[in-house]
Amino acid sequence: MNHKSGDNPKATPIKVSIWVDELPSVRRGRGLFAVASVGAIALLTWSGWLAVSLIVNPSSVSWLNNILPEWGRFTLPGGTSQTLAEIAAQEAQLGRALGEPIAAPATQDLLLPILETQSRCRGSQTRDTACQHIVELRAYRSNAYRPNSNLNSTKFELIDRLKVTGIEELMAIAPLRQLGGSRKLPLNYVTLIEGEPPDASVWLNLSGELQRGSAGIKYGQVVRYDSQRDRLQALLPWTSPTGQMPHWQQVTGSHKQNELVVNQAVGLEPQFQVYQARLPRAPGEPLRLEAIVLTEIVSNQPRYRDGLLLARNGLWSDALKLLTDRGQDGSAVQAQIDFIALHAQVTQAQADRTWASPTQQIAALVIDGRWGKALEALRSVRASGYDIKSLLSANAESLQRRVEAALRVDSDQPVIQQWGAMTVASQRDRSAAATWLRQHPLHSGVASSARSPQSIQQILALLDPLTEPSQTDPSQPIANAPSGPLRLIGSVSPLTSFRASDWYSPRPLVLPDRQVWHQVKVLGFQDGQRWQRSPFNLPNSEKLAWKHLGLTSDSQIQRISESEESAQTLSIKAVQWRSGNLHLLAAAPATHPTQPAIALTLPLLAPIDRLTLTSLSQQQPQQIATVLTTLEQQLQQAGQQLPAAPVGTPASTQASAPEHPETQALAQIGDWQVDRLELTGEGQPEWVITIRTDNDTADRTVDRTTDHTVIFSSAGALLYSDLSLSEQTIAAIIDVPQGLPALLIHKGQRYQIQQWSRSLQRFE
Repeated sequence: MNHKSGDNPKATPIKVSIWVDELPSVRRGRGLFAVASVGAIALLTWSGWLAVSLIVNPSSVSWLNNILPEWGRFTLPGGTSQTLAEIAAQEAQLGRALGEPIAAPATQDLLLPILETQSRCRGSQTRDTACQHIVELRAYRSNAYRPNSNLNSTKFELIDRLKVTGIEELMAIAPLRQLGGSRKLPLNYVTLIEGEPPDASVWLNLSGELQRGSAGIKYGQVVRYDSQRDRLQALLPWTSPTGQMPHWQQVTGSHKQNELVVNQAVGLEPQFQVYQARLPRAPGEPLRLEAIVLTEIVSNQPRYRDGLLLARNGLWSDALKLLTDRGQDGSAVQAQIDFIALHAQVTQAQADRTWASPTQQIAALVIDGRWGKALEALRSVRASGYDIKSLLSANAESLQRRVEAALRVDSDQPVIQQWGAMTVASQRDRSAAATWLRQHPLHSGVASSARSPQSIQQILALLDPLTEPSQTDPSQPIANAPSGPLRLIGSVSPLTSFRASDWYSPRPLVLPDRQVWHQVKVLGFQDGQRWQRSPFNLPNSEKLAWKHLGLTSDSQIQRISESEESAQTLSIKAVQWRSGNLHLLAAAPATHPTQPAIALTLPLLAPIDRLTLTSLSQQQPQQIATVLTTLEQQLQQAGQQLPAAPVGTPASTQASAPEHPETQALAQIGDWQVDRLELTGEGQPEWVITIRTDNDTADRTVDRTTDHTVIFSSAGALLYSDLSLSEQTIAAIIDVPQGLPALLIHKGQRYQIQQWSRSLQRFE
């Protein structure tokens, strides 16, 4: 087609469609919002269902109790109602029995202990209360129950239950500082705690008894039943060497409610534990018991600090005098003052009393801080022929602790300084006493006749035997007097044949009625500032050995056997010295232990603290990883395996990667206890782990387990292990004064002592 010039043909329109996609971030945001919305709706729906289920049918969600803390668990009503006879028949199928039920005051509830017979009891013994220990405590309820109603026909519904495991022996005998183990002591009795409790709950004592020498110890667990929340709560383990049960008592004026008082006195030394009931910190948490302690400093006033120092060292009356004259500083300070007053009442009453024993009279006066009167009594006792040095040596630690505390508060006390000098001389010699006096000068600037050289010599002369002249040279040890208190470790065995001529004794040997002779082989003893181990380098004289050990005609020692529940007191009568070996002749009632026994006067070494492997791994992960690897190797060498991981351990933890085997090991044994003790003198506490292993034995009537010990340094290095030694275990770790702690090794039918050798870097 032809177009004329200047003509513009009509343009044909073109349509273009452009598709624009949303940004990826926008799409993700909307997707996440959608997922969150769906999740929130599901969560709300599930929460509503859970709330309805808790109201309508709580049993359908009973699994919640497995993940809630003990104080937050809920009761499951609607269970099967049973009579006591039906409950008893059900438990009998499990080899258990019902204890004496306790009616919860002001409620329709019944508290019922479930009993199990101990394996050591046989025949008719199984019906004895002491042979039946509590394994569970239950709370039952019945709307038809009344305190005077017939229990046999009443049906009860289970409200709550509490598993009861017993108390560790070490905890039960802790105030006595004696040898003990980690075995669980049974709880045999359930009683209401006497006195008015701080709330409407039912407070119970679950208790047991243990005989240690002449001490009848009671121990137990405080349990609280909250009838409003239908919950049983285990609160506080306790022990009382006096055999007294914890009770409610008004101790502090600053606390409107009664406190729980536990008497832990040993001898004339008062020691109370006082606990105040504290309200929960947050809603839903349980009530708790909080101890009044003197280590918590709540005031900066000098008199307050001095008072607490005196109280912590047993000078209760002096502490009370300092604190009662000061102003009020709040309820915390007043509670501490009232706590001190509770102890001071006991010490004052003891000091005012007339004692049949002169040594008890002196001890009572010193404990109450009556130093002058105690010194007068000491002079009178010496005039009657008593051995003053032995008397002071036997109580040297508590005496010196009080002396040092009193002089820290007020150094210008000449009479107390005299007591300090006598105590040091009784443990060492007069030269050490003179050095100690120079370190404790009078600061008042006023000369005191009590500190004159003549007065000091007269005081130290009290330590000399009455039949011999006193020495005047302070650089020489006190003549013919024991070198210190009886501090030794030995093994004990019955003496099959006896000849009096084989033994040295300052008095004729007479065996008391109904007693037999025992022989104590001395393994080690404290010689002044030195610790000696067998064989000994002593003068070849039994008479000198008798004096060297600090023995008297009435010296006593505790005999302890792993196969017996209680310790036995041996009276030492004579000594025998042969080729570096030292034996003691002792009298005691006949016993028939199945294991060798030990004789012990030294205290056990107390752990600095006790942790679990899990908590320790959080502090020192690399070292614990090394420990776990070594532990597994040691167990394999001993033919043992790590226990399986507990139920509920995540599968990812149980099947950990090969490069992290410590994760799986920690899941299996992370709850194992680790005692931290200073054993090598290197300044860092070692880690002591006790492991209970199974023995291959066909005899099912004997205990098939053995406690073995593994010791690591704080760097994770293995220092000691008896896992592969079937006949070797550590019976105790002994706190040796002026020396490294001693491992008391039980090897076969004998005992031996091992201590850390810095040169050889091992226990030997």
